[in-house]
Amino acid sequence: MKIRTQLIFFFSIVIVFSVGISSYFAIYYTESSIIDAEIAKMNTHNAEIMHEIETLHQRASEDLVFTLKNPKFVEYFELPETKAGNVYDENGVLQFTEKQREIKQELEQWTYHFQNKFDVDETCIIDATGQEHARLVLSQIEVDENLSPEEATASFFEPSFMKQKNEVHVQYPYVSPDTERWVFAYTSPVFLHLYTYL
Repeated sequence: MKIRTQLIFFFSIVIVFSVGISSYFAIYYTESSIIDAEIAKMNTHNAEIMHEIETLHQRASEDLVFTLKNPKFVEYFELPETKAGNVYDENGVLQFTEKQREIKQELEQWTYHFQNKFDVDETCIIDATGQEHARLVLSQIEVDENLSPEEATASFFEPSFMKQKNEVHVQYPYVSPDTERWVFAYTSPVFLHLYTYL
């Protein structure tokens, strides 16, 4: 084989090898750049979703605090019959006096408007024993017989009563047993008036 042929053959192999290596690195770095760009896009999308969730929590918390400023909540829990403790019939159903029921109905209407603003699945008024006094599920007022005395077992119960006035506990998603849908729980305590006698 002539030297010229050998040189052409040698340089052809070098060129093919160089093109192959260049192609490999070009594909590798292009693929890496595409993956990095997709990860950056995904991180941006996740940050946007987290911002939307935080905004929702903030707005819902502010509206819950506003809702609880209705003096009827304090009036209901300051009634002598409410302060005396829960009264049940022989079937374990919570009993209400006429005055309790009158204020309770006003609170249910007030809660109904709050619920509709955020398309809330469920809203409850619960006392410190874990007894529900009112519940609206998908804007339907629950009958007395279905008011649960066992809400103290709910995951949001204790953290809610540890909050200060105008603070809201956000319980992260769980499946509501009443609606069978994933929900957030926003809970805040009702602070009663404290009287100081001098």
